[in-house]
Amino acid sequence: MVALALLALVASVLVWASPSSQAQANQAPFADAGPDQTLNPGAAVTLTGVGSIDVDARSDGDCGGCEYEWEVETGPYDWIQIGEASGTATDDTSTVGAYFEVPSEAFVDKVDDSDPQKYEIVVRLTVTDDDGATDSDTVSININQRPVADIQVYAGLRDEDIVDGDLGAHGHFPVDAVIDGPGENGNRDNEWDIMEGAFLQLDGSASTDENPSTGRPSSYQWTRVRPASLDNYADSQTAASATGQRLTVATGSAGDSNETVINFGNIDGTDGDETLIVYTLPDVQPRAPQTVFYRLTVCDSSPTPSTGDITTASNCTGGRTGAALIRIVVHDTSATPEVGIGAALTSASSSRGDAAPQSTVGQITGVENQFIVAAGSTVRLTATVEDRDQDSGHVFRWSGATPGADRSMAVVRVPADAAGGDTIEGSVTVIDATRISVTTTFQLLVGENTAPTAGGLKGTPVGGPLSVLQVTDGFQNQRDGSTVTVRGVGNDADGDSIITAWSLREATSDVMVDEGTVPTPLPDNPANTTALDLNGDGDTGDTVGGNAALQAAVENWAALRSAESPDAAAIGIATSQMLGIFGMVAGDGQAAEDPLFELEGALARDKCNLNPAAGTALPS
Repeated sequence: MVALALLALVASVLVWASPSSQAQANQAPFADAGPDQTLNPGAAVTLTGVGSIDVDARSDGDCGGCEYEWEVETGPYDWIQIGEASGTATDDTSTVGAYFEVPSEAFVDKVDDSDPQKYEIVVRLTVTDDDGATDSDTVSININQRPVADIQVYAGLRDEDIVDGDLGAHGHFPVDAVIDGPGENGNRDNEWDIMEGAFLQLDGSASTDENPSTGRPSSYQWTRVRPASLDNYADSQTAASATGQRLTVATGSAGDSNETVINFGNIDGTDGDETLIVYTLPDVQPRAPQTVFYRLTVCDSSPTPSTGDITTASNCTGGRTGAALIRIVVHDTSATPEVGIGAALTSASSSRGDAAPQSTVGQITGVENQFIVAAGSTVRLTATVEDRDQDSGHVFRWSGATPGADRSMAVVRVPADAAGGDTIEGSVTVIDATRISVTTTFQLLVGENTAPTAGGLKGTPVGGPLSVLQVTDGFQNQRDGSTVTVRGVGNDADGDSIITAWSLREATSDVMVDEGTVPTPLPDNPANTTALDLNGDGDTGDTVGGNAALQAAVENWAALRSAESPDAAAIGIATSQMLGIFGMVAGDGQAAEDPLFELEGALARDKCNLNPAAGTALPS
């Protein structure tokens, strides 16, 4: 009985103690694999699970009795061996620390870009306490990607109509100066063809970096790769800069030929004018085109030292560099010369009485620079050049003509037995300093021809070479919509058909006559005087622009007016003749906004006041 009582007592004690025993059951540890890391390819990785906790541990919750197991979970990198933190990888994963190396860049590059884990190595830590309970945690090792350098190009020519002082160089050079960009007309992906005279800026602000929160590299550096020496082009930068995303390619000093100074005047009322100085791509002659290479290097960490040269990758401490190369080909944009050909007799041929060459109308004949010449004559051809880039120094190469000492001239001897209708053809090639060439042809047509004459029929109110037949709404009407009807007549002594062409010619504010300028205003010539004081300086020996025909017409008109018994009809005819000649040599002699003719007979209102004397009537 005593034994039975003791057994019952023990059982009751055990039953009473069971809830307390259940409360003290083992708890699983808390695994901590450490923070995520970003490392370059080939870098050493040190991991530690020292942050793991076992709440059942005797020494204040540490995990001293725990076991650790490290393993790589990422598919492309599950072959990596993990060893102790203090040594080379030995595939010993039982310690709190772990060590391995990030695969090389060559291996990373072989991983398919579509694999989302190409740039991430996931490592799992499993912690087991001394009672067998487990917990796990993962840590990501991000493989640092190279920043991507990207170069954008801005190339613009100046628009001189823009005068806004707040626009900067981009605003004042808005005209596209890109001839061909990447992939155009055989260009490679990094090649640009640019016009000389352009404002050119390279922009690296579109460069990207996948890793930092900004998405952009931390520093930038520009290098002129080739040529090593080149005037008026930006040199290589010796150090990186966090703000150096843009590079203005053209450089210069005050007074350089590629300097553009834009003056905006006194904008803010302070002393001095506001100006913008811009340097443009210089003239590429004599070695056109000019090729220059620039490289942009970017770094995704702060360089060491802070002004370090990141073209040396080791100066991009703890980071990686990326680079882009651009090839710029600057082309000559000189204007193509415009060449005309004139024909005249040589002195010897003229002294023999040969007929002078006559030019035909190319728009009608379909042959430019065609001249009718006499058999047996000697013709001197002269090439005239208009070139906005070059005043002189052109090279002339003639074909079908014998060049003279002045290479812009050449001589052609027309055979004496040449028959009418025979032609002599040739050309002249003109080459400028930029090696731009243009070839212009000529044709000498053997024959005899008398130039037609143009005249006018009597009209209202002015008779002369061109007669006004009808005017509606007033001749000097300031309103739009006036209608003027004119009629002319032509005559050809050879009996050839005549083609009539009309043109409206307007002059500028100064009347040009054979490169001479008729002064304004001119005083009225009083009646009964033969002296001509055309510019009002008291000198009565004036001439009109050196034009002999106009001079003779003016003198004839003045003589008729100064006669003792002026003949109104003769004066009217002389006036018409004078006006006609003046119209032929100087356009209509009026400002562009003025009408083509004047009722009062003046050459140009307020320009050349050559009205008949008071009381002298014009013919009706």
